[in-house]
Amino acid sequence: MNAICKLSFFFLFVTFFVACSDDDSTNNAVDQLELTINSPSDNSTFSVGDIITLTFTARDDIRITSVAWFSSEFGTGSVPLADIGNTGTEFSGEFLIGTAGSTPGTHTIDVSATDEDFNNVVEERLTVIIE
Repeated sequence: MNAICKLSFFFLFVTFFVACSDDDSTNNAVDQLELTINSPSDNSTFSVGDIITLTFTARDDIRITSVAWFSSEFGTGSVPLADIGNTGTEFSGEFLIGTAGSTPGTHTIDVSATDEDFNNVVEERLTVIIE
């Protein structure tokens, strides 16, 4: 075998070995964007005028670039990108959602997170009861 063939074979072998030796047991990265609503628990009850403190954690294998919430009853909100900054692959925060002027009943709040370049978007739904 000439030197170029040996080098090519070596490169292919090393590339194949590296590609096939990824052991998930030592890899702690999250493969997919995950969003967890930490509080309040689903179907929590609030009174008109209360402030809902919604806490969340978003995790991904690449940088998280946005977290936002939407409710047809309470409005919308988001975390400014400057607040997320370069925190990397995990970001925890909270939204303070006012219920003044809301209608008693069962309402939903959708929380979404997006990672860099919009590779992944995930949404979680929280149901709250206003009395």
